[in-house]
Amino acid sequence: MLNHTEKEEGTVYDEGKLSDSKGGLSSEKEAASRRRYCQTLACCLGTFCIILVLGIIVIVYKSKNENLTVENKELKKQNQELEGEKKTLKEQIENLQDTQNELNVSRAHWSIDAYCPKKTTERKCNPCQEGWITFQTSCYAYNNAKNPHQRSWDGAQENCREKASHLTVVANQQEKDHINETSPAETEINGCWIGLRAVQGKWK
Repeated sequence: MLNHTEKEEGTVYDEGKLSDSKGGLSSEKEAASRRRYCQTLACCLGTFCIILVLGIIVIVYKSKNENLTVENKELKKQNQELEGEKKTLKEQIENLQDTQNELNVSRAHWSIDAYCPKKTTERKCNPCQEGWITFQTSCYAYNNAKNPHQRSWDGAQENCREKASHLTVVANQQEKDHINETSPAETEINGCWIGLRAVQGKWK
């Protein structure tokens, strides 16, 4: 049989045990709630990071795409300019070819008249142009260009080219002697041009 004091102590013990049990359950609930909060926060931060990375990728892609578009426009513009230059060059080449053909025809007529003059109804062809002197296998002419119509070396060479020839290049002593005999002495001319000339101190 329990007395009154023992009953009171048992009551106090039971109340303390119940209080401890309620406190433990509350702590577990709070911990679980915190875990869920942290998990939710981590999930939100992860989602935000993914969205941020995707946004950066999209911005970089758009920027590169815009740069490529600008470069493509520039290349198209340059291509159009090159096509225009190509067309212009093609037209110039065609004009030069037409001019060259005309010159060839003109030279052909000149060659025929120069080498095969038509004095009567028939043409008689000669090994050299009319007025030129034959020596060995070549033809020679002395252009007596007195002052003020004397030409430079380049002018004399161009004059020879117009006659399908070139300034004389002496190959041997016989040819040298022939040129000396062919070139008459002129009081107003200080010598004559031949194929040899000095270029930057060297004979060519």
